[in-house]
Amino acid sequence: MESEIRLLKPEVSLQAVSEIIPATAGQMDGAVWLNIHGGRKPYTVTWADPRLFSDEIILYQAEEAQYLGPISGRDEGCYGKEMGCLKFEGQAGWIDWQITVPLTGRYPLTFRYKTEDRVTALLLINGNDIGKHLVFPKSGDWQDYQQEVNLQGGKNSIRLQIENQSMLALDYLSVPQKAWFEKPDE
Repeated sequence: MESEIRLLKPEVSLQAVSEIIPATAGQMDGAVWLNIHGGRKPYTVTWADPRLFSDEIILYQAEEAQYLGPISGRDEGCYGKEMGCLKFEGQAGWIDWQITVPLTGRYPLTFRYKTEDRVTALLLINGNDIGKHLVFPKSGDWQDYQQEVNLQGGKNSIRLQIENQSMLALDYLSVPQKAWFEKPDE
């Protein structure tokens, strides 16, 4: 551990790592106690996994996902290649995005959508019904709908199932590359 710690000021030396408290599974609540000598107090120690501080947001285009039921369409309000989107036009179906996140944690998923009526969709994560029915309010124009979910680090499947005879257009799913961690129950 000591060989992985860089000291920016040569007059300060790391004497010992006195204690390591492991993190709880899936949480960032661990700690490392350092004994530092030399230099002038106060000492500032910054230690973090750089994956926690990424401001990157990845857009997963709807028309590039796997789907059954909707048709591929064009709309001037859509982002991405050739202004494409997927449209459920009065039929049931599903869309399945394969996404990747760096760490296990809680993430806000943002769906860019447009609908002429209120539409309900079942949300499945990695094939599991997580008990969430998303209700997309009537929008008239392109809007964002956000839902927080728990994801595992690595690849995940995000599926929306449209079960009623709905008119819904989906442009993309956006996913930040920074998890929103929760403190464990004490």
